[in-house]
Amino acid sequence: MEAPIWGKFAAYGGPDLSIDAEVRGVVAATEFERDADNIVFYLVPDSNYEHLAVEGNRRRPAVDEAGYDWYKANIISSGHEDQIIVKCETYGVGVRPASAAHGAGPPAIHEGGLSRPLRVGDHVLVRGLYVLDYSHPMYYGLPTKSFTSMNFLLEKSYAHAEIHPYRHDAVRLLSELTGDELRRERHLVATPIYFEQYTRTWFANKISGKAGVLVEESGRDGQASFLLPTSPAPSPNHVLQLKVSLDPPASVRLGAAPEAAGLRVDAHIRGNWAVPLNVAQPSVYCADYSAVWAVPKQNACAEIDREIAVAEGKIAGIQAEMRRLNPSDHTDRMQLGPLAVELNNARFELRRLKRRSYDSGCRAFP
Repeated sequence: MEAPIWGKFAAYGGPDLSIDAEVRGVVAATEFERDADNIVFYLVPDSNYEHLAVEGNRRRPAVDEAGYDWYKANIISSGHEDQIIVKCETYGVGVRPASAAHGAGPPAIHEGGLSRPLRVGDHVLVRGLYVLDYSHPMYYGLPTKSFTSMNFLLEKSYAHAEIHPYRHDAVRLLSELTGDELRRERHLVATPIYFEQYTRTWFANKISGKAGVLVEESGRDGQASFLLPTSPAPSPNHVLQLKVSLDPPASVRLGAAPEAAGLRVDAHIRGNWAVPLNVAQPSVYCADYSAVWAVPKQNACAEIDREIAVAEGKIAGIQAEMRRLNPSDHTDRMQLGPLAVELNNARFELRRLKRRSYDSGCRAFP
């Protein structure tokens, strides 16, 4: 099995490649002038997004290798030596079209009400198609020694992850996001993910028929671990809960646990490895995650019970007042009408509270 798109890419965007992954990080290098049809920059992902990286994103060229001069001039010079790097490109992949027109130039960044080109050092949010590129390292057009390993006589190369194409018109500075936007993060997990490919140029790979084939033993399920930031707790009674924009399927397991700095989330998508998994039709779960403060159920139920008791007391008071009045007395009779309206409203409110209690799982609905 080769990489399904042009023997080069595996893409994780659903059947029509429309799903957008997200990565946040610092721009380490740009290549805006190299190709008018491909607006490229390189990102150091924030720790919450390092789960998107694979081995090829973690490696760097050795001093004597092809690609080192570019790495030194761009990555080392910007202070990001030996850090994880994710490449972002605009030309189309498979059925997903390019995200920028010919000669579009750098993405426009909005800062303080003004627009300017993206530049090195910007801390940004980027969305686009998540792909693995198997054909070559990020820094040179052919696999080099630092990005390969041997399996007996066969040579393997490490894939690297990209956001490709990224949404050229939607790169945003984190400093321009609202508090809710900062605390709401999008994360993607997928399966199967193959981390290695047999190189196409190695002689033993060619004669064995393995050249360009994905290394079966490198296949894994996708998983992620990230810490969601939170706002201050509204009260000591509130607890952190995980909120997701899309209910996870049975193949996805989500776990969440409070930590001092936020809510730790672990996401794992499982494939049925008992049967051959098709990397051309991967399973993808992509959702927006946020940590929200909520009152524990027992506290919430107690609060609803208190409101119900107040409503019942109000009804009893109105009924007692109506019984006290004399219908044959003109003055008392004039008060009965408004009290009847008030009684109906109070009964409606009680019914609403009991429905709320039922919906919350606190009590049976009469």
